[in-house]
Amino acid sequence: MSTSNINLEMPYRILLKDGKYFPQMFNNYYRSPRHDQTRYDTEADARKFIAKQAAYRVEIQKQYLKKHGQHDPKNLYVEYEEKWLRNIDKAEVIEIVEESAPVIEEPKKPYRYNPMQMKYIVIKSEDRNGRVHELPVMFPYVLVHKEMKECVWRALMESDHRFIEVVGAGFCTVENNVVKCYGESESLGISSRGKLDTQAFDRCERSETSTIVEK
Repeated sequence: MSTSNINLEMPYRILLKDGKYFPQMFNNYYRSPRHDQTRYDTEADARKFIAKQAAYRVEIQKQYLKKHGQHDPKNLYVEYEEKWLRNIDKAEVIEIVEESAPVIEEPKKPYRYNPMQMKYIVIKSEDRNGRVHELPVMFPYVLVHKEMKECVWRALMESDHRFIEVVGAGFCTVENNVVKCYGESESLGISSRGKLDTQAFDRCERSETSTIVEK
């Protein structure tokens, strides 16, 4: 399957703010291990950084395809990544000028109880220490479960985790900070595990290591 007929905008750009250059991808700042936003004093240095990131992503995608086979229909990203890398010099610089504005307080609306209905998936992953995690992801109703799975898979490629599988998917409501899971995902062909998926959400509220289910 070819992706050549699909036009995706360049995801890389550089923000110029207060004389500093901030590289971004998909409008998200790159961050250092201390969680500070990556910044440079010159545009040239910022461009070198995003060029390196783009080249790294191409290599990661190729390694994944080599590992899992060239004919895997779920992995169509290399063509995008290579196109972006070829055109990386065209990544635009956007200057941000902040102007002070008066703060206008909106009138408070009366409280109205309305349980929030969302979709969700629970991803099983393995960290670099071999520990298995269950990572619950909640998202708006208009998005598709299969597309969210692909987004999480891409995010895990840049983390310390390795994607294993989707173990639960469906719909959920949030009432009084309690998540209730039910239903199934047609696009993934996976059903909700009910209480087990609810427990996955409960665990992730505690700490960074509370998502571990197997050591």
